[in-house]
Amino acid sequence: MASLGIGISVGVFSRKTQAFMKAVIKKMGIKEVDAIILINVKENPGIIQDQIGHNLSVDNAMVARSLKRMEADGLIKRVVDENNQRTKQVYIEPAGTKYVTKIIDEMQFWDSIILEGLSDQEKTALAANLAGLKKRAEQIDIEAVLAARNGQEN
Repeated sequence: MASLGIGISVGVFSRKTQAFMKAVIKKMGIKEVDAIILINVKENPGIIQDQIGHNLSVDNAMVARSLKRMEADGLIKRVVDENNQRTKQVYIEPAGTKYVTKIIDEMQFWDSIILEGLSDQEKTALAANLAGLKKRAEQIDIEAVLAARNGQEN
């Protein structure tokens, strides 16, 4: 497995985590995209739609549909930005906060299972390394990498 690289291990971890969270979120009666957007809005009060899409690597049309649905359900509110009338700032409502609290609780439960047997030092190092990989991945322009890779193969 080591010969296949870190991507395989990260992929398996990601899919297992996603399967767990998908089951949890389904029981809550909301969509997966709504859950991750709620968390992002909770962490970034006043965030705008484009930034949500960028932060989560989610299509802006999907973000717009989710925000519309959640606003209708009373989970978030959108307020016209005083500095730019064309954009709306997004804020979480108390009903949305209840979902976020439950989602975070379930994520922490999953973490306790997946990290069982690791020391506090190993958990801290793993969290720091994954944060670094996430930051690096966010900065990578996939099209540029593919173009450069294709240029090397010629």
